[in-house]
Amino acid sequence: MPLKPGTLLAVSEGALELTAEILPAEREAEAALVTAVRGRLVEHQEEIMTEPALLDPDSINVCSVFLSRVELPSGLRRALESLGLSEANTRGTDEEHSIFSRLGRGRRAHLERWRLPYQRARDLSPRLAALEGAVLSEASEGPLAVHAEGLAELLAHAWAEHFRTRLTADRAGLAGLEETLLKERAIKPGRLVLQPALVRALAAFAGQTIQAIAPESTWDDDDEDTPLHIRGPSGLTVVSDPVSRVTDLLIRGRQALLTDYAEAIVRQSLTRAART
Repeated sequence: MPLKPGTLLAVSEGALELTAEILPAEREAEAALVTAVRGRLVEHQEEIMTEPALLDPDSINVCSVFLSRVELPSGLRRALESLGLSEANTRGTDEEHSIFSRLGRGRRAHLERWRLPYQRARDLSPRLAALEGAVLSEASEGPLAVHAEGLAELLAHAWAEHFRTRLTADRAGLAGLEETLLKERAIKPGRLVLQPALVRALAAFAGQTIQAIAPESTWDDDDEDTPLHIRGPSGLTVVSDPVSRVTDLLIRGRQALLTDYAEAIVRQSLTRAART
C-alpha cells in the first residue's frame, strides 16, 4: 500500500485539507504510488461533493495534501506535478528519537507537502456560483429518494433563472445540462468540486429523466446506496445511484456522460436485473 489508509482532516491557512501520507517505497514502486495518489484524489473529490459538513461554511477553500517523510525522487516529483500537485511549505521538523535528545541534539526530520487546491464554483463563473448558491439555500436535507422530486424542481427553477434555459426531463434536457456543466468546468484548468446540495439536485434531475424514459421506475428510501430502481417492461429492475454518476461527470468529464449513463441503465432494465 503506497499510501497510509484513511484521510486526516485539518484546517490550515484558511483551507480545509484532506491529507494522506505517502509511505516509503522502493524506486520500482513509483508507478504504484502514482496510481494510488490518482485514486485518492478521486476519493477526496467524491467525499467533498457528498459530505455537506466539509464545505460548511460555503466560503471555505478545500484541497488535497500528500505528506512524505522521505525525500521523493525526481521522477516521482514530476509525476505528482503531472497530476496537478505542487510542493508547498517543505520543511524539517524536530523529532525526539531517544533519551539522548534531552541533550539538545534531536534529529531533524524531513517532511514534504504536496498540495492540490480544488476549484469552487465561484472560481469559475458567476452563473455557476449563483446556481449553486440558489440550490444550497433552498435544498431539502434527508434521503434523496424522499426529496428527489423537490430537488429536481428546485434545480429547474434555478437553472432557468441563472442560465436562461428551460430544463426538460428528457434526453435533450439532460444533454443540455451536462454540456453546460462541461463548458463551465473547462473555463479554467483544474479539479472542480460542487456543493453536495447541488450534486444531489443534479442527481435528482438525472433520475427524473430516467423515470420519464422508464415510467415504472421509482425511488426507494430504504436503499441508501442505490436509491433509484429502474424497472423495464420485462419486470426486471436495475438499481443505481445517480449521485455517484454526477460526481463521475464532474471528475472525469466526457468519459462519464450522464446521457450515456441514462441510456445504458434503461437499456439494462430492458434485458436483465443488475446493480450499477
